[in-house]
Amino acid sequence: PRAAPESGSFGADSVGAARVRGSVVEVDNPANARVQSRIEKIQENMTEAERSRTTYAVAEVQLPDGTGTTWISAAGKEGYVPPRIRGKDAEVIKNKVSEGTSKNRLNDAEQTLMREAESRGVKIISIGATRPMCKLCQGVADEQGLSGAVATPRK
Repeated sequence: PRAAPESGSFGADSVGAARVRGSVVEVDNPANARVQSRIEKIQENMTEAERSRTTYAVAEVQLPDGTGTTWISAAGKEGYVPPRIRGKDAEVIKNKVSEGTSKNRLNDAEQTLMREAESRGVKIISIGATRPMCKLCQGVADEQGLSGAVATPRK
């Protein structure tokens, strides 16, 4: 697998044709393969303790000017992403809400990226996480029309 690009233009053609498999709609999205590869590299660099308690999320996004970049976030109130995890090319997106709990999942890394995209007027081309996406994050992704942009497993 190849690494995610540092930046560039992902364009509207980044999301391809859709197909239905059972009750799941799958979309041929080339960005999903890049995000999945990036997630796998992050998982290789995670400590055992991080694997059991931390989720990192990555998104390829298209900025309002049409250029693309990579974002990364960590779950939690602080959302710290160590340099060995973030690499040199990803912009770290920190959680900006203080009311997150284990029930409302507002501190989840995926929700942090989706909120930031919405607030900046940015299009998420692909999003994935180091752990399966929870039902609440899936609901937000579905509401934002990102079903075909989720690159990693769902719970």
